[in-house]
Amino acid sequence: MSPMLTAGIDHVGLTVPDLDQAVATVQGLLDGGLCYIEGPIQEPEPGWMAKKLGATRATSLRVAAMNVGGANLELFEYRVKNGSRECRAAGRENGFALLIESPDMAKLSARLAEVPHKSWKWGGGDVLVKTASGLRLLIRKAAEDRLTPMVFLGTGEFEVLVPDFLTLFEMKEVRRITALGAVGVVLRGHAGANLAVLKANQDPVRPANSEPGGHHVAFHADDVDAAASRLSKAGYRPFGEPETIADGPIAGDRWVYLGSPTGLQLELIHMPDGNLPYEAAAGACRSPIRKGM
Repeated sequence: MSPMLTAGIDHVGLTVPDLDQAVATVQGLLDGGLCYIEGPIQEPEPGWMAKKLGATRATSLRVAAMNVGGANLELFEYRVKNGSRECRAAGRENGFALLIESPDMAKLSARLAEVPHKSWKWGGGDVLVKTASGLRLLIRKAAEDRLTPMVFLGTGEFEVLVPDFLTLFEMKEVRRITALGAVGVVLRGHAGANLAVLKANQDPVRPANSEPGGHHVAFHADDVDAAASRLSKAGYRPFGEPETIADGPIAGDRWVYLGSPTGLQLELIHMPDGNLPYEAAAGACRSPIRKGM
């Protein structure tokens, strides 16, 4: 039996226009725990962020890692050479959202009242929320508290990626889902968070990774290099060679970004949870996905 390429979803990443505001929103609205904030991280050489991260004009970034109900969420803020933030392209944030399910809608509504946002009612009591901090949330009444990242795929994309997630990435279907007029499936790996993949009614326009609304899905791999090599033969393009972070809060992390056949950006990562520098003084820690933990 060949070793599995990936063990499941390590985290999802989202680029926001204001990192500090987004962190405060996740803490206040969703009880998110802050693991660490890193940066500004400057690109080591011109073009590095474009090559390795799929950025456009950005030359520096800050990142915050958060634990939200057991799911790992990374928030990014990119800046261009003159220090200004990357701009949002209008209408280019409809490819990603967080599904927030809760039995206590009154509590969520009270917290939401403290957060600058716009909201729209959807069928079945769902509420779509866009916060000023750059989060796109779908709030839904349910029997238990649960956070599920959602990616929306366009014509032909769903039919390509879902079979790959079920075979190459060894995920399993947990349940069917309908959200924002789209239908799809909730998938889960051997460990890690759930991921909802939906077939959108209209093709989403995916921002660059460095633009607000840009996003990626990160899979844990016990052997990042071997997984990247095998996936490259199946049409998943590595953004350069895997790298190991040498210092900072997550020294020892090995990672590489991937371009999927449909354009959805992915990442392969091996984070040595339990042996990371930030953990010594952290108020919250990542949910580990490494096998055996």
